[in-house]
Amino acid sequence: MNATNLFWDEMVAPYPEHLVEQGQHLTFGWTLRHIKDQCIFLERNCCTVYHLRPWICKTYPFMIDHGQVIVSACQGLNSKSDPFTMSKLIQDLTSRTCAEEKEEAEIAYWYHIFTQSPPDTKTSLIVIDSEGIKPQP
Repeated sequence: MNATNLFWDEMVAPYPEHLVEQGQHLTFGWTLRHIKDQCIFLERNCCTVYHLRPWICKTYPFMIDHGQVIVSACQGLNSKSDPFTMSKLIQDLTSRTCAEEKEEAEIAYWYHIFTQSPPDTKTSLIVIDSEGIKPQP
């Protein structure tokens, strides 16, 4: 937020997929906002926050799911990478996986709290993230 001078809700939106639990629409986390089907930080095909981009962007098109490396479709996969770049990618991917596992555990904790005592709210969506239960306006 400091680097972009944007507020949290100007940069992110609730993750678009949700489920209904105890009469409430829930989603688990956030996504970068998009304008006209592209990330708000993309201008003229360049990332304006490249040096601060999130792990999901740093490690794209790779992710680790249950110990397996998953590769998404990407035009850049046919280009060659030097050993330093690949080493950095592996470090970032490992760090991302550890952070995601920690976040999943924290979300599970808050989801358990929600199921035991859902908030009395009339909002259309509740985001449960690693920090807590957040009814959206």
